Amino acid sequence: MNGRFLFAAIGAILIAVVAALWFSGLFGSDVARDAVTQPEAPPETVNPRLVPVVEAARAAAAQATSDANAADAVSAATDKVAASAAKFAADGKTAAEEAAKIAKKACKAPSATLACATAEDGTRYEGAQACRTDGCGPDGFGVFTDERRGWESQGKWENWSLVLGCDSMKGVTTYCGQQVASAWSGFGISYNSEAAAISAEWLAGAGKNPIQLDYPTGSRMRGEMAEYKLDGLGVYERSDKRVLRGRWQAGKLISGIVAYPASGDVVSGTFLDGNAQSGSIAYRDGHLFVGEIEDGPALAEAKPKRGVLYAPDGSIAAQGAWRDGLPVATD
Repeated sequence: MNGRFLFAAIGAILIAVVAALWFSGLFGSDVARDAVTQPEAPPETVNPRLVPVVEAARAAAAQATSDANAADAVSAATDKVAASAAKFAADGKTAAEEAAKIAKKACKAPSATLACATAEDGTRYEGAQACRTDGCGPDGFGVFTDERRGWESQGKWENWSLVLGCDSMKGVTTYCGQQVASAWSGFGISYNSEAAAISAEWLAGAGKNPIQLDYPTGSRMRGEMAEYKLDGLGVYERSDKRVLRGRWQAGKLISGIVAYPASGDVVSGTFLDGNAQSGSIAYRDGHLFVGEIEDGPALAEAKPKRGVLYAPDGSIAAQGAWRDGLPVATD
């Protein structure tokens, strides 16, 4: 072989080797280093270990949506009850005001139709009255007082029983609305020791479902209750604008949807002691987490615990375990 051609061939081989080493990163090329440190592409399928977690979470979220929709229907029915309760409570206050006026008139000028007297048991009635064969009693507008109990009833009376007005205990209003035989029956609003307004249709002093509770803080509960705590289907609008809709037990949400107004996040799923356990977290930017959820009083909002995060286009953005809202490990 001609020496000149031999040297040319060897030179070509050396150039090829150097080029290969250069692009392989042996000489520390920035391009090569960048290629090595690029993160792995998001997985296209769910890790098999996470499949049961994701399936359970999807089922929990689906049930939560169903419960939330049912709660909305009950809440709408509660609105109608609350509107009727508000109307008769207002009518009761008007009747109580008229009763106070008639009571003053009766004590200034008692007559056969106006009484101002104290009974043997210490109770007192001031207002319009009607007499029967068995005696005389409240009939019309008037005020009944039991000083020993601190109880006062004022409003409109029929056949010796209050039918519309307000009751108070030691000067604090406890109820305004309709009554039957001087017992809370019909539509009205009661006020408990926490100053919560309880709007309902009443029967013999007990509120019938559905019920609405309004607190001085601005929070409101509407729906099915037991002991005036949500128990069944209902909606809780908190004073911080957080809204909880779904199925409740003894005042704690067990299945439903929670909307966080500050972040725009929406949690759907199952709850234990009022804290999210499994389901989904829909983020304002379109991402969706499906899996186990971390929640509790110390957290401002529920966070991912273990599962899959989907991008807005439906692809998997991350999966595995989370800590403080960030993925930390892959199952």
